[in-house]
Amino acid sequence: MNRALGLSFLILVLISTFYLKKLYDGSIFQAILLDDFNRTQYFQRPLYQVRQIPDEFPSLGVTTLPLKSSKAIYFLTQDSLVEAKRLLLKSLNINPFLGMTETTLSEVYFKEKNLDSAEYFAKKALMLNYRNVRHLLNLQKVFSEAGKFKELDSLLEHHKSKMYDSISLEMLYQNHLAVLAGKKNKFNSKDSLISNYAFKSFPDNNVIKNINQVISNGFELIMLVNDLDKKAKEFFEKKEYLEASKKWEDAIGLKKDDAYYLNLFQCLIILEENDKLEKYFNEFENLNLNENDGKYEYLKGLYYLKIQNQISACQNFKISLDKGYKTSKSLIDYNKCK
Repeated sequence: MNRALGLSFLILVLISTFYLKKLYDGSIFQAILLDDFNRTQYFQRPLYQVRQIPDEFPSLGVTTLPLKSSKAIYFLTQDSLVEAKRLLLKSLNINPFLGMTETTLSEVYFKEKNLDSAEYFAKKALMLNYRNVRHLLNLQKVFSEAGKFKELDSLLEHHKSKMYDSISLEMLYQNHLAVLAGKKNKFNSKDSLISNYAFKSFPDNNVIKNINQVISNGFELIMLVNDLDKKAKEFFEKKEYLEASKKWEDAIGLKKDDAYYLNLFQCLIILEENDKLEKYFNEFENLNLNENDGKYEYLKGLYYLKIQNQISACQNFKISLDKGYKTSKSLIDYNKCK
């Protein structure tokens, strides 16, 4: 009896040791996965290394993500789509509450141009976690690629009030506008309304700002004004200020951009064309184009120095410095502004 009990205990110890060893080995590999996902974003790791990562026991990582799904990211990134799909399909019933497996599978099908399956799994992922921006991005991409722009608009309308925070909302609008600009040649009034709202809501987002310009003005106009701006800068570098000012005036005639105005101001100050400066100063202010970085006040200060109005010059230099434009500091000191 004692021998049987001892043998049973020994077998239990051996089995426990075997599984503990597997858990220990798995934890080492999981540390690599966590580092790749959370810090380095290194998904170009050689696939023979990825294949060695155990994913059956344990089947879940410490973050509760299925290990097969985590491994599939490497295969997806390196376009080994058959193996990525195999891992993901095996993972669908392993912690099916996060949507991570479904959204990655949607990305695989998207790469394969299988838009129906990509849409199906993107929608499924979104049902599991409707606030995950990645899930939304995948469905936005699918709708855009399939030309389903009404569905794309409805997706934005339905989810814009459901985001966790302003950063998620910003990404939702940025993704919406990016896929629109990537697939549409002509934009409708609804596109313009969405674009203008996004720009006003997130004025520091350069992606939204640039796409808003395209949607508001069209691709051809943007190309034209960019060409005028480029030629103006070339003239300015060659100190041909009159020619540069003409190009920036032409650009402003097509598109009211703060950068064009500020560059034009520099030329007109050098050329001492004061009447034009007054005109464009007023226009700039009436259009509310001042971005409050201090450069406009700095240039106004230079203009007032040119016309020997030191009091107004000093006032503008001080406002400029308060807004963070440090170049004004030396002019405040030089002109002994009080």
